[in-house]
Amino acid sequence: MIPEKSRYDAIIEEVALKHGLPVKVVDRTYRAFWVFVRDKVTSLPLKQPLTEEEFNNLRTSINIPSLGKFYCDYEQFSRIKKRLEYVKALKENDD
Repeated sequence: MIPEKSRYDAIIEEVALKHGLPVKVVDRTYRAFWVFVRDKVTSLPLKQPLTEEEFNNLRTSINIPSLGKFYCDYEQFSRIKKRLEYVKALKENDD
């Protein structure tokens, strides 16, 4: 099995050769795409309490070609918030 870093490098080199681009340009373009995705997701105001209407006004989905759409609906958001509150309460009781 090929380690992840070697596999990534091999794919980047293959794409660079296929399109006649420098490896560095392909690598930076790929990384820039994922930085954009991360920044969009982390910029959502999800740490504050939101009503369903406020949540639905946010853009909580992102389509990534060849992978599909990543999204979160209000029910998932609510379940995750409750789980995080439960874990936080457990940690506080443990101290």
